[in-house]
Amino acid sequence: FVEIAKNGFKFEDFAVNPTIGPSVDTLLALGAKETSLILDGQFFRLFTPMLLHAGIIHLLFNMLGLWNIGFPAEREFGWRKIGAIYVLSGVFGVLLSSIFLPQQVGVGASGAIFGLFGSAWADLIHNWSLYRGQAYCVLAQLTVATLVNMSIGLMPFLDNFAHIGGFLPGLI
Repeated sequence: FVEIAKNGFKFEDFAVNPTIGPSVDTLLALGAKETSLILDGQFFRLFTPMLLHAGIIHLLFNMLGLWNIGFPAEREFGWRKIGAIYVLSGVFGVLLSSIFLPQQVGVGASGAIFGLFGSAWADLIHNWSLYRGQAYCVLAQLTVATLVNMSIGLMPFLDNFAHIGGFLPGLI
């Protein structure tokens, strides 16, 4: 809501932002990742992209990811552990994105959510025998969810370097 309000209660043209959201200028004003600004000392941009979304579609996919992976993980491991994975993965996602796509503006909690995917993969691999007959079902679900979310990383303002940068700390 804040992003759209800051954008004058209008959405960017669909050809520019197909996620149905604000302009890039609005996202930058609210703290989107821009590597040159981070290097100039705006270190808050390592965190604020996790709070912003490119648009309604981006927000809905992130909420779906949190619903599917975040809530079960929080119930299993507690909010402190999942919160730490979420924040650290989000920051690592922004860092990797800044290194490999320094000219691209980036927003979203996807790196943080991918950290939760990474932790789910690590849990499955580490505890395969404990999953008993459900291991292959969980493997299929994680594979589909990971691939679908990686494909979303091809949309404007989103990037798979942030996804991978979030996934790796979660996996570890």
